[in-house]
Amino acid sequence: MWLRFEFYYSLGGVIALFHDCLVTVGLFSLLGREFDLTGLAAVLTIAGFSINDTIVVFDRVRENMKKTGGKADLGRR
Repeated sequence: MWLRFEFYYSLGGVIALFHDCLVTVGLFSLLGREFDLTGLAAVLTIAGFSINDTIVVFDRVRENMKKTGGKADLGRR
């Protein structure tokens, strides 16, 4: 993701990916569920959707930044 987007965006995307997977594994642990191949498939599916959503959102942000000429304030300082 770092090659496709700026470093700040890729850092946020990677943190969001780890968060999504960590919450899922944490719920498995809290609920006392067995973590087998089905659970692994669920975590990998969540990781795939998370990466896809992150790329779509960041592409939209980049398009909007191009439209405004970089004048839009996204809270990055």
